[in-house]
Amino acid sequence: MDGKQFAVIAGNMPEELKNNIKNQGFVPLDSCKVNELDTPVCFHPDLQIIKLQNACYTAKNCYFHYRDLFDKNGVKSELFAAENNVFSPYPNDCLLNVTVLENCILKGKTTPCLPEFSDFKIIECNQGYAGCSVLKLSDSAVITDDATVFKALKQNGTDCLYLPKRKVYLEGFNCGFIGGAGFSFENRVYFFGCLEQFEYFNEISDFCAAHGFETVSLSDKKLTDYGKAVVIF
Repeated sequence: MDGKQFAVIAGNMPEELKNNIKNQGFVPLDSCKVNELDTPVCFHPDLQIIKLQNACYTAKNCYFHYRDLFDKNGVKSELFAAENNVFSPYPNDCLLNVTVLENCILKGKTTPCLPEFSDFKIIECNQGYAGCSVLKLSDSAVITDDATVFKALKQNGTDCLYLPKRKVYLEGFNCGFIGGAGFSFENRVYFFGCLEQFEYFNEISDFCAAHGFETVSLSDKKLTDYGKAVVIF
C-alpha cells in the first residue's frame, strides 16, 4: 500500500481483529456508538458513514465524532453531514446503508434518496439493507446473500455470486449479512473471521479468484457481521 490507508471499523470489534487489520497495513479508526440504534448494530460503520467519490458523508448524529477522528488522524478526505439522523427502527437505520458501484447506487425502496445521491443512477431493491447485504469486490463484481439484491444487480449487468442461505453470525439477531462480514481493497478481500470454516468457502474463494482477488481471513473465529469497514484516504 502507498501512503496511509485508513479503515473505519466497528468500535466494539475484538482487539484481535483490530490488530490483524492493522497488521494488514491499515490504520483502524473506531466508529462511534450510536445510542439511537439497536444495541447489536450501534457501532456498525455501514450505518454511520459512506464514501461517495472523493468525499465521506455521515449521518447527522455521527458527524462530530468523525470530524474529530479525521482531524486527529490527519485524514484528508472531505467530510460532510447528511441531512438526517440515523436511528432505529427500520427503515430509519439504513439512511446510508447503500452500495456504491461506480456511477450507480443500490438502495432499498424505503430508503430516502439523499441529495448526495443525485449524481448517481439509482437502482432499487426490496432489501432495505442494500449496503450490508453486499460484499463489493469491484464496481463490476459483488457477493450477496439477498435474492432481491441479486436480481437487481444482475439486471444492472453486475457479476454477482448469490449465497442462498444467510449464514453469517451477528450477535443479537438470527443472522447477519455477508457484506457486513468483510471488505475489499485493491486485490484482496478481508473477512471478519475464518472464511475456510464458512459454509460457502469454496464458492466465495472461487468467485474471488476468478476476479483476481485473494481472500484473507482475519481470525480463526466464525464469520461475523461487524458492519463492514469503510476504507478512506
